[in-house]
Amino acid sequence: VQAWARAFVSEQGSTVRWGQRGSTRLRVDALVAAEDSVWSPMFGLKGKLDATLRVAVGGGGGREGVSGTSNGGAGGATLLTVPLELKTGRGRDMSHRAQLALYTLMAYDRYDEDVVAGLLFYLQHEETQVVCLVYVCMCVCECGAWSAAHS
Repeated sequence: VQAWARAFVSEQGSTVRWGQRGSTRLRVDALVAAEDSVWSPMFGLKGKLDATLRVAVGGGGGREGVSGTSNGGAGGATLLTVPLELKTGRGRDMSHRAQLALYTLMAYDRYDEDVVAGLLFYLQHEETQVVCLVYVCMCVCECGAWSAAHS
């Protein structure tokens, strides 16, 4: 976890694969909540998010997978709120992605803002994966226009 924090909390951030368009720079701006118990009346779900982060996506250093209106991020980066789920087991399982997709919906309801993706970090493999919600993230990743997600 320390190596992940050094990479993603640093000034430059680190590169992650985002959608079909390739990789983008991602940097953690702030820890919003840790071990956050969330109940979503909108979706009828409850769970415990390992962490909720405020991240800057894009804004230089590599091909951008997320673009559009800069909303305060340094260097034209887009600021997003994302849940982070830590996985200790060896297996990379589709159920992990499904769990994170549900946590992303719950964060959307809790924080009343567009939460379009979440992060999975596999501790044993030191691998970070981005899990996009299709309803918004396809527009953000594929169309390359943040505003297209809201039309």
